[in-house]
Amino acid sequence: MMRDISVLLPVYHGDDKIKLRKTAQSIFNQTVQPNEVIIGIDGDIPNQLAEEIQDWKSKYEDRVNYFQNDQNMGLGATLRKGVKECSNDLIARIDADDQSVPSRLERQLSYMHSNPELDVVGGYMADKRHTQGEFSEIRKVPSSHQDILRMGKYRNPLNHPTVMMRKSAVLSAGNYSDLRYIQDYELWGRMLNEGYRFANIPVVLSFATSDNTENSDSLSQRRGGMEYIQYEITVNRKLHSEGFLTKYQALRNVLSRIPVRLIPSGMRERVYKTLLRDNSS
Repeated sequence: MMRDISVLLPVYHGDDKIKLRKTAQSIFNQTVQPNEVIIGIDGDIPNQLAEEIQDWKSKYEDRVNYFQNDQNMGLGATLRKGVKECSNDLIARIDADDQSVPSRLERQLSYMHSNPELDVVGGYMADKRHTQGEFSEIRKVPSSHQDILRMGKYRNPLNHPTVMMRKSAVLSAGNYSDLRYIQDYELWGRMLNEGYRFANIPVVLSFATSDNTENSDSLSQRRGGMEYIQYEITVNRKLHSEGFLTKYQALRNVLSRIPVRLIPSGMRERVYKTLLRDNSS
C-alpha cells in the first residue's frame, strides 16, 4: 500500500554505507509505503555512499529523488532545502544511521488522519544492539501537546528521526534555520510558540543501531565542544527573543548544559543514557 508521504533523508560524508543501506531497507519495508523519498546530499560524499544512493535510484526510480549541495552546509540548511523539495504535505524525517520500525508510517498516518489538528507527530526512540537484537535505552517523550510544550521550555520534546510533520505548517512557521546543530529544537520552539499542535505516539517508532562502525561519527562526539556550546547559546537566545523562553529559562538551559558539552565523549554518552533515557528491553 502506497500513500502520499515524503521521506526526507539527509546524507553527508560522515555517514556509513552499511547503516545507510539498513535505513533504506527500513523505509522500503514499511507496511504503508511512501510514494517519495527525498535524499539531501550535503556536499561531497565518498564513492561508496554515492553508489548506494544510485542503487536506490535505479531500483525505485519513480520514488527516489535527490539533490546535492555544492559544499557541506550543515544539517539545518540541508533540511531547509529538503522540505521545499518534498511534493507531499506529510513529511517523515529519518537519519542515515537510524531505522524505522515497519509500522511507523502507518501508525503516524493513521494518527494524523484521526487528529487533523496536529502539525507534528513523533514517538519514542530506542537503541538496538546487534548482540541482543532487542530494544534498549528507550528515550520516552511526552504524548500530549501541553506536556510537550512544558518540556520544550527546558529540552527537546521530540525525537527528530521519528517525526512526521506537515510541510505547510513547517513552511508557514519559517522552515528549518541554517543552524548546523540543534536546528530541530529551534524549529519546534518557534512552532510551539506560534500555536502549532504537537503530539508523540507512546511507542518506539525508530531506533539507532549501536555498533563500532569506523566510518560513522559518534553522536556523543558531535554533541560536545565549544562550537556546540555556542549553538546552545544562539538557539536559546533566539527562542528568548521570540518569546518562547523567559530570560531565566534560556540562561538555565545554557548553564545546565555547558558541563555536559565539555566532558569527554564517553562520559557524555553515559550521561545521555543514564539521565535522558529509560532502560528497558
